[in-house]
Amino acid sequence: MEIAHALWKKHLLNLQKSELTLVDATCGNGHDSLFLASFGGSLHCIDIQEQAIVRTKEQLAAFEHASYHLTSHEDLSFLPGDIDLIVYNLGYLPGSDKKVITTQESTLKSLTHAVEKLAPNGMISIMIYTGHEGGEEEKKCIINFLNSAKYLSYFHITAPKRQNCPETLLITRQKAKKYL
Repeated sequence: MEIAHALWKKHLLNLQKSELTLVDATCGNGHDSLFLASFGGSLHCIDIQEQAIVRTKEQLAAFEHASYHLTSHEDLSFLPGDIDLIVYNLGYLPGSDKKVITTQESTLKSLTHAVEKLAPNGMISIMIYTGHEGGEEEKKCIINFLNSAKYLSYFHITAPKRQNCPETLLITRQKAKKYL
């Protein structure tokens, strides 16, 4: 997570924008939302589980610029366009029912919306956990999507020789609007 936060910070500082639009598409326990909130702007925290929204609100109690959406990450159509950073932590909510997980279907729908909403210099960050049922398939599906999408670039970060270690994908859209 420290690596992802460092990369997000570098990305956001390089944008040199006074008003950012940020999205935590799977806000979970609110740790990433808390990190993003420190950059100001508009922050949208999304999760399908009510306890995730409650935990995130607790983490962000000192910040007034966050909005909370109790819904699946698969439909981001309600969000404004030109999002500077969209982050995902795939898998399940730590400390909760491990049967409630992200799926390749919902994640692909979400990524399609995310790419459409991304600002020209925006970034999508996906932390992929493969240690749960369906996690490896979800990762393969995302990689296949990215490899077949035109006008998208991505960087894949893995930890060598560590079993079940999360992997990170950093995705950017090239200048063209049409990506598929």
